Amino acid sequence: MRRIAAVLLLCALLPLWAAGCGGQPSSGEQALSVLIDSEADSSFGPFLRNELPALLDMPVEVTVLPVGDGASQAEMEELEAQRTRVRTQLMSGGGPDLLVLSNQVPTLLDDPVKTMDAGAFLDLAPHMEQLSGGLSLHPAVLAAGQWDGAQYLLPLTFTLPAVLADAGALAGFAPAQDDAPAAFLRALLAHTGAEDLTPLVYLQSGYGDCFTAAPVLDYAAGRVHLNEDQLALAELLAQVNAMGFTGSINAIFPEGGAPFAAAFLGENMFRQWAEALVQAGGRPALLPVPNGEGGVTGAVALYAGIRANSPLADRALQALGALLQPEAFQRNAAGQQVLNAGASLALARETTETLLAKTFGADSPLAAQYLDAAARVDTARFCYLGSRALYRYVVYPLATGQATAARGAEDLAAAYHYYFSE
Repeated sequence: MRRIAAVLLLCALLPLWAAGCGGQPSSGEQALSVLIDSEADSSFGPFLRNELPALLDMPVEVTVLPVGDGASQAEMEELEAQRTRVRTQLMSGGGPDLLVLSNQVPTLLDDPVKTMDAGAFLDLAPHMEQLSGGLSLHPAVLAAGQWDGAQYLLPLTFTLPAVLADAGALAGFAPAQDDAPAAFLRALLAHTGAEDLTPLVYLQSGYGDCFTAAPVLDYAAGRVHLNEDQLALAELLAQVNAMGFTGSINAIFPEGGAPFAAAFLGENMFRQWAEALVQAGGRPALLPVPNGEGGVTGAVALYAGIRANSPLADRALQALGALLQPEAFQRNAAGQQVLNAGASLALARETTETLLAKTFGADSPLAAQYLDAAARVDTARFCYLGSRALYRYVVYPLATGQATAARGAEDLAAAYHYYFSE
């Protein structure tokens, strides 16, 4: 578990731009300042620290913002105070030149959309040709970082909900192309003869806004959006949540006897399930969970942005473009760049292809199925905040018998009634 120190002075954690602690880099040279949270650091930290300075031919100051897992209440209060200072700096035109963050375990920005709306980030749209470097960027995922006609944020990796089964178990399964998530999952449970909801226990109920085509928090319309598909999914996730499953992944699939298993592609268990299935003589088959409108919804995992008035915007753009390349990702013991748990799919198709080949093997059918699933993504978003809201007001009350779905929907709409105008 990641743990922050018991006593952590602000100036020790954050450099000049965040704390006003004074001084330039010790070398006296101008440096590109990068803030990265500990989730994103597991993918890009080594590259930023060890290789980016040579690429830019200038010093790079990398500050890691901890998640705070396992921290005491006092430590969390200090960490939150530090985060607040950084957010204040960012919203007032200060802060780091480049930010690389996670939307799966947010440490700084719970709501990237509102931060985009506030104009805190540089519009990347005029620089997209430079950034892409000829790579094929996923248009639907790229759109998640757009607001009011500008490209303020650049999604770097994304994930999506999917199921893994033996190909034989899926024989004859023919879901409708426009199936909603809950209908698809229930149909698969019935088709495979699952005895209960055990195959779904790793579809985290806290990710509830990462399935349907329509978002829970509709920023464009300025309202909460809960339709029948979303409520049906919330009810299914609540039933899974109420199971209170505490077993290991091996207790599910394939050793555990479940006919399939479901999770988000970024989870390492997908590879473990597939390897175990092959060892048992099976043929892994992966199906993305449809979003109810003929496609699949992608969830932004890691993303980056450049401070709007950074004096080193040109160097930050160069750094950002480098993060789209496979060479920027973490290395395994053999020195190969591979996908980690938070980076199932990269924004650039070519990078995803390279990393999947190194992660699963060049001839792996599973790698091809990952790519096919990614190709079906027709909408993507930052879904942490919407998922948290759905879980708090609908899924959890349903799971614990405290409210009906209709009452939870009303409570959610009331809680966010003024949110979009704040």
